[in-house]
Amino acid sequence: MTVTSLDLPDLDAKPGGDAQAAVVPLRIGLLLDSPQALHHLYQLVLWARKQPGLAITHLIVHGPVQGGVSPWDRLLAATLRGLMRAEGTVLRGTYRGHLTRHDLARSIPERLDIAAPMPGANGHMQFDVAAVEQVRALGLDLLLGFGPATVDARIAAAARIGTLWMRYGRGGVAPAAGFDECRHAEPATGFAIERIDGTRRVLRAGRVGTRVSYLENQAHLYRKADVHLRALLTGIATTGTLPSPAGAPVPGLARPRARDLVGYAGRLFKRAAIKGTQRALHMRRKFGISILQGSWRNADLRQAVEVTAPRGRFWADPFLWTGPDGRVVCFVEDYRYATGRAHISALEIVGHRAVDLGAVIVEPYHMSFPYLFSYEGALYMCPECSGSGQIRVYRCAEFPLKWELAAVLMDNVSAADTVLFPRDGKWWMLTSMDPADVKDHCSELYLFSGPSPLGTDWTPCAANPVRIDPAGGRNAGLIMDGGRIYRLAQRQGFDRYGEGLIVNEVLAVSDEAYREREVRRIDPDFGRRLIGSHHMTSTGTVTVVDHVRREFVF
Repeated sequence: MTVTSLDLPDLDAKPGGDAQAAVVPLRIGLLLDSPQALHHLYQLVLWARKQPGLAITHLIVHGPVQGGVSPWDRLLAATLRGLMRAEGTVLRGTYRGHLTRHDLARSIPERLDIAAPMPGANGHMQFDVAAVEQVRALGLDLLLGFGPATVDARIAAAARIGTLWMRYGRGGVAPAAGFDECRHAEPATGFAIERIDGTRRVLRAGRVGTRVSYLENQAHLYRKADVHLRALLTGIATTGTLPSPAGAPVPGLARPRARDLVGYAGRLFKRAAIKGTQRALHMRRKFGISILQGSWRNADLRQAVEVTAPRGRFWADPFLWTGPDGRVVCFVEDYRYATGRAHISALEIVGHRAVDLGAVIVEPYHMSFPYLFSYEGALYMCPECSGSGQIRVYRCAEFPLKWELAAVLMDNVSAADTVLFPRDGKWWMLTSMDPADVKDHCSELYLFSGPSPLGTDWTPCAANPVRIDPAGGRNAGLIMDGGRIYRLAQRQGFDRYGEGLIVNEVLAVSDEAYREREVRRIDPDFGRRLIGSHHMTSTGTVTVVDHVRREFVF
């Protein structure tokens, strides 16, 4: 099997012909409090229409909970909607249409209006017997709902397979999805897809990086989470059953208060002022590298010696390799402020000095993360080049400066920071992908296996993505030591890329599962004014770590 793309399906694509017509689709009903829905739900409906195994046949509208919405809740929701509209005026790019509302009754074949529910225990909406029987009579395979308030077991059992509920963040009222995490400047915002059957069992859950503003965070969360909802629906259509619970915790709820809204507005203004001042003063994030003579194990990075790149450049993403002549060479991302992108360069490590040997791979797009591995006696590099839409491998023709393209492992894919390693007779690929196509590779880690690191035949792990979390979802290197494999992972902060490092020992890797355990954390506390560190490499006797601080760059 050749993996060509994991991006969102083309919503304008037309369904196939006779083969698709023969498929009996999964009949799905959307359970909502209004036919007017945000853009992400409209996209879900359009996407399902193109899938041969899925059909959203009914829109079930129940109206607001009777007596369950206090005047304060209505005021809070109205205030949040006002805040959304205000932030929506500056929402750009991928998320520009986030607040657009669509009448789903125009896109879903059948509509059923049922009596509004009563508030029940444990945050459940309690529907009367007549409403439950009306839904049961539709003969649906699956019910699908969204928001902080779930449904009781009676209506959840009205569909043949069951009921799925999508929870976004900790928002205690629907418009508040993503607000609390942004207000508290938390590094991640969670989502959960639950099975409702009298209890709430999480089938899939994850965390994505929190964005600076509430509305952007909400839009980002919807785009990222909905990819996994679509994957789950596709799997249910294939198997005809719900998957086993994942055992993940259900996110708690937080109801914003008036002072929370005021406090958030003040903090957002402060963040914007700081960023504006930094731009005006040309204060930018500047990476650098430091060298330590010694092993990475229990290394005291305070003893590492920083080396400085020439003016107008920075070095990051170091990877070490000992050449056939015994020279230790560090391959790095060589970023040029003048062009706004990087290429791959080589530095010879001599004691605590780095001698710039020059560029080794230059392409018309940004390159970084020059991951190195050997195969059949040759040295290869798999650099990050997501701008090409490919995962590429280069062969070293003459160490260390001459390289040539050897293979394109995947095409038409949004992937970053790929590592390849052999184990148990196979080659394994761990790569950070962006199936939502929102230019964010920091949360979702995918595993593939293949017979060769130069081939195109890659089998995805059944557990993909094996991690959905900005704390560890993006690779930061790979170290082989004493027969063990250690995956280094980035730890993202709130509005801070590469805040720290996590060292994980790989315990099990197969086509069905992936397991690792954290053995060490590295914080940016080993140098003056550091605000981040996101990569480390070691030969066993030489270790290089990168780091970042804010500096005046002209």
